[in-house]
Amino acid sequence: MSTVRFVHVDHLRLSTSPVGIADAPAWLRQLACDSVRNSVRNVIEVAVAENAEFLLIAGRVTDSPDDLEFVIDWLDQQFETLRSHGIQVVAVAASHREAELLGRICNVVIHDGDCLYVAPDINETWRLSTSADVGYTKSDLVVTLGGGKPGVGRTTYNAQSSVQPSEVRNRIETDGYLSVSAGPVQAISPSETWQGGCVVVDADVVSREIRTEFRACDVLRFATEDLHLNSPVTIDSLILEIARASDGIGKSISQTVIIDWRLSAEVMLEMSDMSQICESSLLLRLRSDLQSGHRGAWPRRISFAQGARLQLQAVVREVDESYIDVVSGVSKTHRMNRHEERRQVVLGGNNVNGSLVVGLQLLGRVA
Repeated sequence: MSTVRFVHVDHLRLSTSPVGIADAPAWLRQLACDSVRNSVRNVIEVAVAENAEFLLIAGRVTDSPDDLEFVIDWLDQQFETLRSHGIQVVAVAASHREAELLGRICNVVIHDGDCLYVAPDINETWRLSTSADVGYTKSDLVVTLGGGKPGVGRTTYNAQSSVQPSEVRNRIETDGYLSVSAGPVQAISPSETWQGGCVVVDADVVSREIRTEFRACDVLRFATEDLHLNSPVTIDSLILEIARASDGIGKSISQTVIIDWRLSAEVMLEMSDMSQICESSLLLRLRSDLQSGHRGAWPRRISFAQGARLQLQAVVREVDESYIDVVSGVSKTHRMNRHEERRQVVLGGNNVNGSLVVGLQLLGRVA
């Protein structure tokens, strides 16, 4: 018995729900409301499936101290599955009150500045302690927290608890030391575009090789995606392309993905149809064509990237042209037919943004 297998997770974020989706449909709001609890359940399932020795919670179980007692009661019920499989639970406490409450449901509670020491016990099991007993040998595993230094001659795993997970969570180190941030189990804002989950750790205390393998446990994911279209498109074609790309992302993973789309395209439309290119109109049409269920993709935002173009298929007056110059920064007028009609293509500058669209709508109404 030389390898210790355990599951490392950082912040559980219980009593917190994802934000930034206020205009989402009812099914998505319900999914978001349950997402953190379901992600924690998935972590427990990983620990059982991997036959882990213990589950290490290196971060906070809740972001709000006021919810701590309620969270502890809920976790107590979930940990019954771990107890029935002989899997121990180790948690980190930031305060005396948190340590007292966690002590009711966890096998070991680690205080700030402490380490977890793992050593062979009877019946081919592993003994967990927060103090370095005299009888521990140099080949034992030490779990440090938040950048702790490796123990001399010991196999050391550093659980670097953070909201931002390590860029690479699948790692192999053979020198007896490895530091990894597993990250929170579930993203809760559009700025968090990483996968949420846990890390399965295999630490060989004889060879001192440490392996980590990431397991996704989240049920909801945020993403910012770029869509590049090389040929000019109409509004109908644009909606179709975004829908296809959204559907492709939704089918590629099991989580529901909330997407902020950033478009690089040249869009052709009449001045009278300017309202169709505003974000609210694009989202309304796009969402109506996508799956309305508990899996798939849901577009949250649509914006145009630097370099997007707006080709107005109409006669452009000088007042329109002047306005476009002011708002977009750069514009170009093409003479399109024998009657010398001027048609406008917006290039560069601030591109196809909200100010440009609203302003052109107003100019069209007073023309």
